[in-house]
Amino acid sequence: MKPLNWLWGRRGRSGPTICISLIKNEQDIIEPFLRHNRRFFDEMIVLDHGSTDDTAAIAQRCAQELGHIHITPIEEPAYHQSKFTTEALQAAVRDYHPDYVVFLDADEFIGSESRAAFERVLSRMPARACGEVRWQTYLPAPMASPPPDPIAQIAFRREAELPQFSKIILRLAGQAADQIVIGQGNHSATRREKALKTVPLPDLCLMHFPVRSREQFIAKCAVGWSTHLKRADRSEVQAFQWEKVGRLVVEEGAALDTLDVDLSQAALEYAQDFPPPVWPQNTVAARPDIFYERKYSDGKFADPARLIAEALKT
Repeated sequence: MKPLNWLWGRRGRSGPTICISLIKNEQDIIEPFLRHNRRFFDEMIVLDHGSTDDTAAIAQRCAQELGHIHITPIEEPAYHQSKFTTEALQAAVRDYHPDYVVFLDADEFIGSESRAAFERVLSRMPARACGEVRWQTYLPAPMASPPPDPIAQIAFRREAELPQFSKIILRLAGQAADQIVIGQGNHSATRREKALKTVPLPDLCLMHFPVRSREQFIAKCAVGWSTHLKRADRSEVQAFQWEKVGRLVVEEGAALDTLDVDLSQAALEYAQDFPPPVWPQNTVAARPDIFYERKYSDGKFADPARLIAEALKT
């Protein structure tokens, strides 16, 4: 991984709130992600894990417009999310001495009415602790034909998360992050191999959009599964949300047009216990409260067959 401090000069003050994200092939959502979440952070560090669609170009244009968004490529093909985000954390701490560090995927949006409200919640965390921010997963409704911008049409969410996954926020209060390791998936952190103290943050959520279109879901599972298989240290309990479709495409060579994908049901089942509910069980009508604007993208996903073929070549 290329050192990150070449991107950032010291700003001469401490205490910013920073976001670190690892992304790959997110051209359908990267612009809304950056526009919405930039309002909550002083700096956003975006690690592009070998995107082969228009993600990097869209992100760069957003960075030029919005400022304080820093994009760096990750060329290693294996999905070592823990390693990449931990290295980014260490570099960010050296250069910025942040109070808070938040770890988001491109399909996760801060659920807070304002920056001030967000910071009030964060201030309740003790120093050197992890805040736990719960997922609130949004779902595409059954439709005869997909809309041109699927994210803009999402109007349902899960009533309950089974189980309830959370992501972490670190409160460093300007202190060093030596020997802190961010876990795979950004669900936990350790220091000297001991779990950091966690504090639930019930007044905050992450609006989560893991399944957005048929093309995106198939590519997400197949590319994600292929990068997972490249990890020598992979665990059987990790990447289970990609396994079913990933095995069919990557290991069995199934043609994409033969895959039987019920998108709404797939979204309802994503990263959940089995047996899952059947649509519309465990769903409620709800539109996400996100800042939504597009200038450099249209919501369409790239050709999944091309993305999968390129992932399998590396």
